[in-house]
Amino acid sequence: MGTNGASVSSSNLTAEIEKQVNEHMLFHYGAKQDVLPWEHGPLSALSFPLRIARLVQEWAAKLNVQNKRVLDLGCSVGGASFELAKKFSDVVGVDVEHFVQAAEEMKRDGQRKFSRKEEGKLATELIASTDSFVDRTRVTFRTADLENLSSSELGSFNVVLLEHIL
Repeated sequence: MGTNGASVSSSNLTAEIEKQVNEHMLFHYGAKQDVLPWEHGPLSALSFPLRIARLVQEWAAKLNVQNKRVLDLGCSVGGASFELAKKFSDVVGVDVEHFVQAAEEMKRDGQRKFSRKEEGKLATELIASTDSFVDRTRVTFRTADLENLSSSELGSFNVVLLEHIL
């Protein structure tokens, strides 16, 4: 149901999901000039998934936490998950199906096409790529209801990253 109580057609839902995936692909993998194509802007806001993953790695090292298993809860399209795989031997990213599908494509192919909306129906086709230094086999993605996760289903972790899920 739409917010006004009217039913939402599956084509509208598909278009909205595609829009969300494209926005998240840009946020997780977009080059600086693609995300912020203007001369002035908040450069410190760029590459948040990479920065948060590096912060997790830094704190894990400071606290002498073993770099074994990390849970990336709300992983979206996997940008932070792949960055975490540089230091952790087993990364499990969990999110809703449409984001996990895009993350799985990134894992399988190391890249994925996506669109950046320009204006109206105009869009620019871009290609996202994972860092070539990432061992993508260290990352597993799971679709799950984030409100009903079970440790018996997922196992235990040394570190948990909760990103954009509240």
